[in-house]
Amino acid sequence: MRKLSGGLCGLVLSLFVVGCGGDGGGGGGVTAADVLTACNSYCDIYVAAACTDPIYTSVDDCKSSDCTDLSQAPAGCRDEIKAYYDCRKALTGAALCDDTGCTAELAALASCS
Repeated sequence: MRKLSGGLCGLVLSLFVVGCGGDGGGGGGVTAADVLTACNSYCDIYVAAACTDPIYTSVDDCKSSDCTDLSQAPAGCRDEIKAYYDCRKALTGAALCDDTGCTAELAALASCS
C-alpha cells in the first residue's frame, strides 16, 4: 500500500461526489474540525518519523495534500475519515513509513455514505 496516503485526498474528494452525497446521515458528532485536526496531527507525526523514502517532503506538503479539503467533509464520512487518520497516527516505524496499516479503516472510508 505504499504511497496510498498521498492519494487519499483524491479518494476522499471522489467519495464526497459519488458516495457521501451531501451532509446527510451519520457523523456521530465528529465535526469537520475534528477531521482536520486528526489529519494535521497525522502529518506532524509522519514527518517527524523521518522516513527514508517519505510520501511527503514536509508537514506543509502533507497537510496541503491530505488535509486542506477535509474541512469540507460531509457528516456521513467524518467518522471514517477521522478513524483512518487516528489509526495512521498510532502506527510506528515501518508501518507508518511504508503505509502498511489501517486497511480496515481505509475500507470503511471507501464505503462511507
